Order: sequence, then structure tokens, then C-alpha cells
Amino acid sequence: MNRHWISVLYSCLHPSLPKFGSIAALDLGNTPESMEGLRILREWIWQACNKLSFSIRKRYNPEFIPEFMPVCTMAYDFDFERAQVYVPYTRMCSYGDWPQCLTRPGIEVESHFIVRDFVTFLQGGPPQSLILGTLYLRCVTVAQRSESFDLRACRQILVNHIPVDAGHFCDAVERLCGSFILSYRFMMEGGALHGITLPRSWFISLLRSSPPLNKDTSFIPHFVNDTIELLRRIDLQREHHRPRGIDDQQFKDNGSSLNPLHASACIARM
Repeated sequence: MNRHWISVLYSCLHPSLPKFGSIAALDLGNTPESMEGLRILREWIWQACNKLSFSIRKRYNPEFIPEFMPVCTMAYDFDFERAQVYVPYTRMCSYGDWPQCLTRPGIEVESHFIVRDFVTFLQGGPPQSLILGTLYLRCVTVAQRSESFDLRACRQILVNHIPVDAGHFCDAVERLCGSFILSYRFMMEGGALHGITLPRSWFISLLRSSPPLNKDTSFIPHFVNDTIELLRRIDLQREHHRPRGIDDQQFKDNGSSLNPLHASACIARM
């Protein structure tokens, strides 16, 4: 039940289009008893992180990715200091018997488990955090026909039609894009961030994490290509939408089939 309300709150703070509002409009100072509500929310998030499991009776849980992304993002958005301590040691991150569809080959980076990739990206500390965020995004965007060894394992999510929420990945793209821009400009301008224009909601999310210092931005071309591929796949699903057919399409919208209107909203947003 707690995960349901966390998901509802996440959807309210991250709507499909900025015109519907954003997390930047959240002003806890104008909300009665907001501190008590925030305390309860942090407790719910902590409980949800500890209960998340990617398997049910030793079979992969198809609801794991749609539940994992908003819960982890909310943990780092609303309880960053504590999340840095407890999230990496939850069962979903530390348990070693991972499903093949959630693993990838290494490319001289620390983790081969895509859940850890996303968590490290949200933490924002290690220099390779942006690379790991891009690799996580790539797991649902890489072309199925790719024969590259680096990408062969990543395409397991696509091949197995594991459902993912399009909005969650659009949020991740925005966060990655802002992080790349800040990190690249920080290095190129010798530590200055003057003249950068980003949406206010992006700055609010990015400033909650570690400062963009000494980040490896070499994956910017990969990030751009993977974002294009993500949009291409959403557009392809929009073209082949079957309102009365079998719901076997991968991209979802809050657990429901991604209809052409919501798909168009994701594409326009990106």
C-alpha cells in the first residue's frame, strides 16, 4: 500500500508535461504539517526500498522496474543523506542472485548489475556515475539486433518484453541531460557554471545530489544516441497501438498501456 501512494505522489510531482506542474512548484513552507508529512513519507520510502524484490518464488517480478525507479528516485530526492547509507545495502542492491535480464557485461566500471548502476547515478558521487546512468538507460533502448558484446546482455529487457514506464525513463533522461550539461560546462569553464540555462525543476533535482565535480562526460554521444532510440521506440509503439488487442507492448503509463496521447506527450517533452 505504501508503494502505491509513493507512486501516486511521484506521478503528481513528475507529470507527463511541465504545463501540469513539476517538483519545482512544491513549497513545503505553505503546506500545513508538511514536516510531519515529510517524516512519514521518508519512513514509507525506507520501508518500500527494503521490501522491493526482483523475484517472486524465484521467477522474475515484471513489476520490479516500474516500482524500483520511482521509489529510489524519491529516496534520493527527499531523504538524500539517509538514502546514501541505506539504499546500497538493501536486498535489491546487495543480493547476489540477480536475474540475467538485470545484468550487463562490464566496461571497466564497478558494477555489472543495472540496479546498482541506477543507484550510483542517483548518488552522483563517483566520477563514472554518468556513465552508469547511461548504461542503465541503454538497457531499454539498445537495438535488439545489435551484435556488440557490450550490448548483447543489455537487450535482455527488450527481448523478454519486460514492462517499463515511459515516464520514469523520460525523468531519468532529463536528470542525465542536466547532469551532463553541468559537469561538462564545469570542466570546460574551469569550475564556473555561468551562462547555463536549465529548467528550474532540473536544477532542484540536481542540486539535491552531489556537486557535479570531476565527472566523466565521455558518454555524451552515447547518451544522445540512446535518447533518440528511446524516442524512436516510444513512437513505434504509438504507431502500433491496439486499444482492443492483447496488451503486449513494453512501454507503460502508470501501469496501463501507453496510449498514443501519452506517447505523444513523452515525445514532445523530450
